[in-house]
Amino acid sequence: MKSHPYAVTGLKTLALGPLPMPIHGAAVMCQAVKNSVLINESLDMRWVNLSTSRSVEEVGTFSMIKCLRILSLYIRTAWMLVSWRPHLCYLATTCHGMGFLKDAPVVLLARSLCSRVVIHHHNKGMRNDPRWLKLLQRWVYKNSRLILLSERLFEDVASVVERHQVEICPNGIELARDFRGQVVASSSDILFIGHLLPSKGIYVLLDALKMLKDEGLEVHCRVVGGENAAFVKVVEKAGLSDSVEILGFKEGGEKDQLFREAAIVVLPTLDDCFPLVLLEAMREGKPVVSTRVGGIEDIVEDGVTGLLVEAGDARALAAALRRLLDNPLEAQQMGATGRRRFEDCFTHERFEERLLSILLKVAREP
Repeated sequence: MKSHPYAVTGLKTLALGPLPMPIHGAAVMCQAVKNSVLINESLDMRWVNLSTSRSVEEVGTFSMIKCLRILSLYIRTAWMLVSWRPHLCYLATTCHGMGFLKDAPVVLLARSLCSRVVIHHHNKGMRNDPRWLKLLQRWVYKNSRLILLSERLFEDVASVVERHQVEICPNGIELARDFRGQVVASSSDILFIGHLLPSKGIYVLLDALKMLKDEGLEVHCRVVGGENAAFVKVVEKAGLSDSVEILGFKEGGEKDQLFREAAIVVLPTLDDCFPLVLLEAMREGKPVVSTRVGGIEDIVEDGVTGLLVEAGDARALAAALRRLLDNPLEAQQMGATGRRRFEDCFTHERFEERLLSILLKVAREP
């Protein structure tokens, strides 16, 4: 991989973001940036881990040990800023709620000790925060640059930052090493991959599957996303035990194989930014059915690479799934077009180039 034509060799960049436990897009993408050959060839980058949880069970909980980790995080950040004196600070922080309050001192430290600060948003929620918190956010984000995953996400931050502070950088993922062309599924399997939470639309999906089954259509949906006893009970109560296969958490080759065997990948999310699972589906040449939330309309071209419905509309979701199940040739064409769109827009190489260009642009500003 060649160096960026505008690279500034040795540009000292302090990067701060959640690195372990890649259970969400922010951690996955931070790890991708940390491991990027192109970015590390172009920048002298050192990392501080913003995550204060050491296991999945600790996420979202409060404890004294986590308070000590937060204090240690602030001390390490200040020490790196003072002793190393970076030219640029790149931060992947949480943008709202308690996560923002935890990360805000890190941003303020970076702003006070480094003249160029870039904040990369992998989540959203500012729009719904209370007025007092938005006032704090405006102060914290003042004179900083903000990277969003999609232009459509600007409305979430419009009350906090000006448009000239914002850069757009869609996520990207690695090309499949063994991709030999689109795999035409021999079944009509529907695949869902995501946390088994209401916000991911999993219960809307169950309602849609029930409608299809009541219409006499034989459906088979594989659900990947950890263990959830409450979800199993809902499946049983809906009479879908013979239609929904719950596989638990999968990764690596097992997950890749599930993508290849699927006819359709579905993500009826109610609240997402830029789901990587949709990029994974397109990488494998699969048509997707999803919703018009966050930046998804920048990923999926409705009627071209998949179908989009309104979030929470089980009837529309059922109709979209039925359309692709009843028209396998159309579904295969959408999948093939999605693969080409993935190669053009959403590879890891494209992401690296976009992100590096933004960081170098900010570094060159007076």
